[in-house]
Amino acid sequence: MNSCPICQKNGTGDFCEKDGWIYCHCYYCDCLFLTDYTNRTNLDLYYKKDFQYSFDNLTKKRVINIANEVLLKLLNINPRGSNLLDIGSGHGYILEEAKKKNISPLGIEPSLKLYKETEGKSSVMNMNLDEFSKKNILKFDFITLSHVIEHLQNINILPDMLDKILNDNGIIFIETPNYDSWLRRIEKCEYIFLTPPDHTYVLSIKTIQEIFKRKKWKIIFKTTFSYPEHLIGILRRLKYTFAKETKFIKVPNQHSRHQKAVVKKRNNIVELLAPGLTNLLNFRNMGSIMQIYIRKIS
Repeated sequence: MNSCPICQKNGTGDFCEKDGWIYCHCYYCDCLFLTDYTNRTNLDLYYKKDFQYSFDNLTKKRVINIANEVLLKLLNINPRGSNLLDIGSGHGYILEEAKKKNISPLGIEPSLKLYKETEGKSSVMNMNLDEFSKKNILKFDFITLSHVIEHLQNINILPDMLDKILNDNGIIFIETPNYDSWLRRIEKCEYIFLTPPDHTYVLSIKTIQEIFKRKKWKIIFKTTFSYPEHLIGILRRLKYTFAKETKFIKVPNQHSRHQKAVVKKRNNIVELLAPGLTNLLNFRNMGSIMQIYIRKIS
């Protein structure tokens, strides 16, 4: 039995195998974690040389919209905030939107390929958080980690590293896949966010509370959201989208063309209704992605 690397307790069990890797579930702090990854890959080298990801236009638009919403909320919480550190700055969208709101941004990005994409457009440093916290002398009013925390190896030292570089009453924003979601519960081993070796964790709100449990940290806002494709994926998993393998449609072979037309029409109806129904997934913070705002108490 593997002890949980976050709460250090032994109440864990295998969740599933994915591409030759084992994810375990911690019953105490509600998270998934990869086992034995430290002996199988050098993640620092992996991120610096091999890690990359690309966006389609829809995803880019979504990321920019979310960046704007997050920045406005950060300014609403702390109107005097004037500078921001974006950890894992990726394609630099948060940095660009921060500049538009007169927030002075700095990004750190361990991936050399992603760093080169933003080099010259925004202030970005090609290093990881551990390297930055040892060299940095600046302090920030806002720190954002958008789809970053699930990639970390030693997640328990994160609060101490952030404490060094965050001003008193500063705000941390975390966005990450939500373990306690309908999507994870229904997709199980086919869960879209099980992507070893880079996703070393899948966390819940309870896990975040465990990580930031010291008195100097206070969670001031938490929420979840989902995308229409998450609902469609859930319905497909439950076989309610009338996909081609469905058992709900029984048509003789000579009418196969009609069968395909019926299937396509019903799929289109589900996809048309999905945007309006997606918010149902977020009830009781069980949406696919969670967002947490944490204040450093002076």
